[in-house]
Amino acid sequence: MTYSILPFFNTSIKSAFLKSKVLNSVHNASSSQPDNFTSRMNFEKNGLIMMKVKPPTSSLPYRCPALIQKQNAFAMKSKQSQSNWSNLKSLLPIEEREKLETLKIELVCVQAANSVPHDPPEISSIQTQLICLTEKTEDCKPLEFHTDLLVNKRKFDEVKKSFKEILANIEAYSDNFTNNETRINSLLDETAKASLHGKPLVFSHLMPPSTIKDVQVLAHTEVDVTVVENALKSKLAVANDVHPCSPYSISSIPRASRSIIKTASSNHSFSSFSHCKLNEWNRIGATEYTKTLSLNIKFNEDFKGTIVPSFQSCLCSRSYLLRVKLQFNKSVGTSQIDIPIQVKNSFI
Repeated sequence: MTYSILPFFNTSIKSAFLKSKVLNSVHNASSSQPDNFTSRMNFEKNGLIMMKVKPPTSSLPYRCPALIQKQNAFAMKSKQSQSNWSNLKSLLPIEEREKLETLKIELVCVQAANSVPHDPPEISSIQTQLICLTEKTEDCKPLEFHTDLLVNKRKFDEVKKSFKEILANIEAYSDNFTNNETRINSLLDETAKASLHGKPLVFSHLMPPSTIKDVQVLAHTEVDVTVVENALKSKLAVANDVHPCSPYSISSIPRASRSIIKTASSNHSFSSFSHCKLNEWNRIGATEYTKTLSLNIKFNEDFKGTIVPSFQSCLCSRSYLLRVKLQFNKSVGTSQIDIPIQVKNSFI
């Protein structure tokens, strides 16, 4: 199999694709190519794999500093503090009161019509990472950037460059206006002068200071992207919803389900499945297959860092992404997807 990786993103459902190099070649091929090229393509194993994840409404718990973990426990708070805490938590929507413990990942494989019959590629490993995004500005932000833009340094630098160019043009126009202010006012007709109520025309009439400040803020916005190593531990759950940490033995699980138990290393967020197969693909059409993965996620017990709650303010903000990497076998390659998640201080 010869697959290459082509990422694709959607505003409602995050998606990533693995697309065949041969399909790209077919798309760009001219009608003058020799027949033996088409004949060779008919014997390639190729297709398209789409990974879809619905952004979760639940959230990861706040990871407080080790020095205050005991004092931060609900049982250690006063009766009044406990009552206040319960009342505040009740204000959250019901769907946001749950911890993020499980993530559903849907895979759809569509084989090319000119491909030889073959089994879809299997997953050899899964890796999860916590991505921390810290956004800083010198003044109030006029808008919020999407996390897809913040995590992509090249695209974010392009956006900043565009606003810096706009700011440079504004400053040039302002200087040009100032140098010719007297002449410009002398060219105004009576109607224009009447609308100014006898006051001279100044540059702020043409470009409001608030607009200039917004451009300045966007041109100088900074974002820090940090991969928090070893923060998460993940395990792939059994398809019949038996929790991988439950006390069931292999012998107590049905034979058809034994091959789909996946466990991660106890100290890492990397799950290797080189000696066992993942959930079998479900065939739903002549060339289409589906598979659903249920990934259990929690903080690594050995992780000692602090994960502050997500927040947004006019000068600074903190947001998080859950990065899931799937490694496919047979040299197909790796696909990764960044899922926006929340960290909340509501689970104590």
